[in-house]
Amino acid sequence: MVDVIAVGNANIDLMFVITYLPKPDEEVLSKDFKIVPGGSASNFAVAISRLGVTAGLIVSLGDDVFGRLIIDNLKNENVDTSHIKIVKNFPTGVVIIFIDEYGERRMIAYRGANLMLNKDDIDVKYIKTAKLIHLSGTKLDLSEYIASIAKHEGLIVSFDPGSIISSMGIVKCKTILSNTDILFVNRLEIMQLTGRQDILESAYELINYGPSIVVVKLGADGSLAVTKNKKIKIPAFKVKAVNTTGAGDAFNAGFLKAFLLNMEIEDALKIGNAVAALSITKPEPRLSFPRFDEVKDFLRTQTSS
Repeated sequence: MVDVIAVGNANIDLMFVITYLPKPDEEVLSKDFKIVPGGSASNFAVAISRLGVTAGLIVSLGDDVFGRLIIDNLKNENVDTSHIKIVKNFPTGVVIIFIDEYGERRMIAYRGANLMLNKDDIDVKYIKTAKLIHLSGTKLDLSEYIASIAKHEGLIVSFDPGSIISSMGIVKCKTILSNTDILFVNRLEIMQLTGRQDILESAYELINYGPSIVVVKLGADGSLAVTKNKKIKIPAFKVKAVNTTGAGDAFNAGFLKAFLLNMEIEDALKIGNAVAALSITKPEPRLSFPRFDEVKDFLRTQTSS
């Protein structure tokens, strides 16, 4: 049994640190290169496990060295890997990430084995053991299927659609939204979903489709949560960004850790912001995902400063 099950993507990230993106036919030198496990659902599972929540992961990996590297990393992070699918005819997903001098990133994704995760791979009995199901980066029809099962069983459903699903628009996403309790989006995704430029108006529109809470991740501007009755915005903590990869997944983990502890939304936003802030201070994303004691220490320091 686990408290949280994440479903979605798991990749290997090939990370290059560069000064600027090359022009056509131009070559630039990378200051650093790393091969690290990544993917939104996988990142989230590691981040929330580090915060002291028992976590499981449902993803699809290739039967290759990258897949084995991901599983070894997950086991080391105490994430349950018993329901990970291994496929022989597709390689593990890969994302090439270019990181500039400000820690900002640009990505090229190859989905690979991630595309092979289907409804038949979902163990409903396993889903029922959790308190919360977090859907992140997986196919829309699969997200709809899992969310409907989870809601029928009285579980909490959180959903981070990512830009690909968000770009489909609110009408195509209405089924999954109707079974979502907590929706996580960033500034671009909320505008893609609703077609609106105003973030607050977009959040209230999304509330009408079913979520109890819409959480908007605003990067350096902090985070915003909207419910039917209130809106809360919390500023970001000022830290030096080294690598922003995985910051959104880390935020989700921090917010949901607080939510599972029955904290107020304002405190959940603060903890989400703190986890995200700490996650961007080191070159390798997962190594910078904090433990909960580190988060509490960080918050005490911020309060006293």
